[in-house]
Amino acid sequence: MPIKKVIIHIGTYKTGSSSIQNTLARITGGEILYPLAGCQLNEPDVGVRHSLLAYWHNSPGRHGDWQSCVDNLLDELLRSNRNIAVLSCEGWCRQSTHQGLLALVERLRIAGLGDIEGVCYLRDVGDYARSVYREFCRRRGNRLIFQDFVVRNRGLWDYEGLIRRMKSVAPFSFFSYESQRDVVVHFLETIGAAPPLKSERSNSNPGMDCIGAEICRIANDISLPTGLISVAMTCIGAPFMAHEHIDVRAFGGGVAYAFAPPVAHRMAAPAAVSSLSQPIEAVSPQIRDWLSKSAFLSGVTLENYLRNSCRLRFEWIDTDSNTCAAV
Repeated sequence: MPIKKVIIHIGTYKTGSSSIQNTLARITGGEILYPLAGCQLNEPDVGVRHSLLAYWHNSPGRHGDWQSCVDNLLDELLRSNRNIAVLSCEGWCRQSTHQGLLALVERLRIAGLGDIEGVCYLRDVGDYARSVYREFCRRRGNRLIFQDFVVRNRGLWDYEGLIRRMKSVAPFSFFSYESQRDVVVHFLETIGAAPPLKSERSNSNPGMDCIGAEICRIANDISLPTGLISVAMTCIGAPFMAHEHIDVRAFGGGVAYAFAPPVAHRMAAPAAVSSLSQPIEAVSPQIRDWLSKSAFLSGVTLENYLRNSCRLRFEWIDTDSNTCAAV
């Protein structure tokens, strides 16, 4: 029996989407199908999501690949004996992906899969902007300070425009993220999945604090190498950063950062800084090589550079006047 209903989940970002996606991807039975066609599988930390369906339609040289993904998706859906299919990607909340989403829905309807509904979670816009900014510093190579990032991505904060666009796609339900005790259970109950599954918190993509985000932004700006980087920052002589190491990992074509306590056997990693109290010229050759490309750093310590650069200057956004203020 073919799929009776298709659910399109569009996030938004930082509203429990990773937990929803990874929970759905682990389902092996029951009435829900989470198709693999169009999924991006190499970034499980941020969710097994349908990024290829969301982005390839509008990507130069990728439209043919998008068509193939949709063909594979339709084949998977029409062969399934499940009742409900779920497609999920936060990228669909972007205005740039809207035409691709309309085209996808049209293909679904032509194939006889016309019962389509959408689900979207929205969070307080100020908190949303802050959380997305930190995530993009951590995982997407963002180098912009918060004020510039908000302006560059102004479409993400336009909930009215998002709701208007989604109404042209299919019947959509919008929910407050903050009002949900467990967003995974709420999502499954909303789409009529029975019995509701319990969410797995290990699947979530937790956010980071403002200091961590600023460290990542600076690291993006000076192109840290992958490996374990030692960090010990102080502010007016007192420690204010609990994390002692950054694990810089290859991620999605770039790098991502994970903060962790020191691990003795990992300190021998080639990129580890031998001593933050030494001048940059005296640290390990691997670190010296990439730092030497920034001539203005000559004669200062990495500790001082990070400390003097990490100012908590972007924590609040006035949505009424569309301005940002430093804390």
